[in-house]
Amino acid sequence: MYAYGRLVDTYPGELQAFYKRRTTAATSSKGVELPYFLKLQDSNKDVRARVIRKPKQDKEIRREAGNDEQQVHICDVVEFY
Repeated sequence: MYAYGRLVDTYPGELQAFYKRRTTAATSSKGVELPYFLKLQDSNKDVRARVIRKPKQDKEIRREAGNDEQQVHICDVVEFY
């Protein structure tokens, strides 16, 4: 799943096992297996992060941001208990 962007190093490697996911930064989600979690990379709080279950949802979030080439963070959907 992570061949499309660069791995985000926001959290120290020692903590990655606790998050049970890898987050990648990219401008395109083309080829990413559904479902996935998508969040805009900038600090635009008007556009909420969400789970993408259909390709049209990815287009909608980018339309809300007003930028089709918006940098995003993409990761697997994870259930936290």
